[in-house]
Amino acid sequence: MRVDLAGSWRWGAEIDLNLSGVFYGRKYQVPAILASGGGAIVNNASNLGVAGMGSVSAYVAAKHGVVGLTKAVDRRRLHHAVRQPSRPKGHSFN
Repeated sequence: MRVDLAGSWRWGAEIDLNLSGVFYGRKYQVPAILASGGGAIVNNASNLGVAGMGSVSAYVAAKHGVVGLTKAVDRRRLHHAVRQPSRPKGHSFN
């Protein structure tokens, strides 16, 4: 989806699924992990979380957001018992 051709509904749907989903997952996972004594949340950011592709701009923006959200929370060290790496995925063949 090119930015100049994108409908705002499409942009919102991509951000909701691929970025807000990570936020809300973390919001509710962290208390459960802390209550159990610690653990890890692994965010799959896609290789487009560190690169770009004009034809899928909303997806790229969301995945960059996943990387940024992970780094921001990690830097604040809010939850010492929760490890939260973000790893870009490469191509996989099934």
